[in-house]
Parts: sequence; C-alpha cells; structure tokens
Amino acid sequence: MVLLDIHQLCVRLVTRAGMVEANSNINLHIRQDERVGLIGETGCGKSILGHALVGLLPENAVATGKIIYNGRNLLTQPEAVLQKIRGRDIAMIFQDPRSSLNPVLTVYQQLMEIYRYRLSVPRKQIRAKTVRLLEQVGIDAQRMDDYPHQFSGGMLQRVMIAMAIAFQPPVLVADEITKGLDRPVKWKIVDLIREVTADSSMLLITHDLTVARALCDRIAVMYAGEIVEINRTESLFNTPAHPYTRGLISALPASGLHPIAGQAPGLTGLPHGCRFHPRCAVRERICSRRHPQLRPLGNDHYLRCS
Repeated sequence: MVLLDIHQLCVRLVTRAGMVEANSNINLHIRQDERVGLIGETGCGKSILGHALVGLLPENAVATGKIIYNGRNLLTQPEAVLQKIRGRDIAMIFQDPRSSLNPVLTVYQQLMEIYRYRLSVPRKQIRAKTVRLLEQVGIDAQRMDDYPHQFSGGMLQRVMIAMAIAFQPPVLVADEITKGLDRPVKWKIVDLIREVTADSSMLLITHDLTVARALCDRIAVMYAGEIVEINRTESLFNTPAHPYTRGLISALPASGLHPIAGQAPGLTGLPHGCRFHPRCAVRERICSRRHPQLRPLGNDHYLRCS
C-alpha cells in the first residue's frame, strides 16, 4: 500500500541570482513499511524535497504538484493542519544536530517540549516518557539534564532520532543522518535507524551510497533537481542503468574510486536536453536537444535516459 505519494512536485526558489529549480517534476512514492533512499551529489535538491514533505520550505519557495498523505495534498494544507501532521504522522531527522538543538536548553527540556506541546499530562508522566525515549535510542537517562555541547556527534544524532520517533510516526524523513560521523559511530546509527524504522516507512536522504544500500528497499537517484533512476536497491547496485548512477557507483572505494568527470550544473543555469549530458561518457547528439522523461521499465524500475 502506498503511504506517501509525490506527484509532479516542483519546488522553485526565488533568489537574487535568479529562479532556482530545486526540484523538477518529482514522481516518487513510499509504501507502508518501506525504506526509500534518495541519493545524489551535494546541491542536487535532496534536502529541499525532504523539507517539502514536512511543510518546512523556506519563505522564498514556490511549490506545485502534489504530496498525497491520507488522501490529502500536503501542499495545499494550512499551517495549522501541517502542525498536527508534523511529528505525529511525518517526522524529520535533521542533519547537523549541533545547529538543530538549542544550546542553552538541556536535552530533557527539549524532549519535554515535544510532549508538553501535544499531551495534557502531568510533568511526572512526561519525564517518565522522556526516560523511556532516551533509553530506546541508547542514551543513559542520567544524561538527560546535560546540555548539547556535552554530547558527542553520535550521541547528538541519537537525541535527534529520539525527537523524531517520540510519537512513533508512520513516516520518517532522515536527512544526512550519518554526515560527519566516523565509521564505527556511523554504523551504530545505521543499526539504530534500522531498529526504530522496523514498523514505519522512511525516506533516507544521503550522499553515502553504502548507508543507502544497507538501509533501503528501493533507491531514487537525483541529479540537478530531478530523479534520473529508481530501482530496487540490489538491482540498482548490481545493474545500474543510468550513466549517472553508474558513475556514482564507480566512484565508490570498492569500485576503484573513479570520479565522474566535470561538475554538476548550478540549479539556476540548467543545460538543455538531458541535464547530465555534458558529463556523460556515452552521450549522443540527441542528448543535448531532447529532455528525457522518467519512464517505467517494470519491476519497480524507472529510468530517465534516451
């Protein structure tokens, strides 16, 4: 069953440098109890998509299309409705917990606010809920009165995960949850995410292909604001079809660290035709003139390539 359905989503940012095409005609769905990865180079529009799902786009954003959840288009809902959905139905784990947490409030105070805002229960019950929540993510409850600066990066990420799962939302949006963590800590966070999403769905936004492969059932590949390939995880890694997907996998250490030539285009000056063609090793003449559509190939496989 499809839990979240993104249809023809376009997000444009009005800036002094011009109109930024952050997301272009995004079509993607997330099924119940499914983890979907969204991978691509920095600046391709992944995080903007995640923010669109929870209704936290910047003021200079213009969004069109549909994000359907429980029969409602989230893009047309008033803020009062989104506030009820955010956290309970769709929650986000933000990247860089050091900048997401309030440095002058203890971890308990910040977790308590989540419950106090939504539950009319005595403070004693809220404290008990907070203790159980911290224990669920592997943090000793004795540390809940500590401040963010007293925690390591990995422990702060656990705090962010605790905030996101406080009400056991059906959908989690996880944005670069392992960014900046060393290898042992990264894989502990991966194990924790696997555990807390066992009965929920997730969109994992990451540039780390190894993390996406370890966690996700399907993966969508984004380039220059649009999705160029979607496939089941092992099929995507074993038989990548889009030249960009092949380039990403070839750049992995296990594949010999072969980088993709050139640089991704800025989202204010996108190339005509296929957006990847200036960097593509197998491009043809038509690639600079015709913009390919994302077409279904069967078995959960979609491809944008001529």
